[in-house]
Amino acid sequence: MSDIITKADLPALQKMRTALEKGRGVLTAGVIHPNIPTIHEVGNRPGQRIRVPEEPRHLGYGLFKAGGWRFDAGGAMQRSAGFSWTQFVHVDGEDVKTTGYDVDFALSAVNTLISKLEKE
Repeated sequence: MSDIITKADLPALQKMRTALEKGRGVLTAGVIHPNIPTIHEVGNRPGQRIRVPEEPRHLGYGLFKAGGWRFDAGGAMQRSAGFSWTQFVHVDGEDVKTTGYDVDFALSAVNTLISKLEKE
């Protein structure tokens, strides 16, 4: 588990879990668990973990667009004590799994982080 994650991050992790349970992707600004993708892993270049039709473009105010996919970055991200995160969604409701996003892995990782924090 990341050293930056503390009990103060439980509400954010619980919101991330809710999004994942609804089939939405979540991204973090930096690595908090290897199975939770970061905003830096989204693109269409070789080797990108999350594949989208085009490279993400900044639309202003921290909003990024990559084809029909949207996510926040920088100051627009949701903040927690130890990390920042955002939902990764398609404007037309396309399944996030089409990008290579593994919702089950991310959900398992979030549940692991929550479980560890609840035991502290």
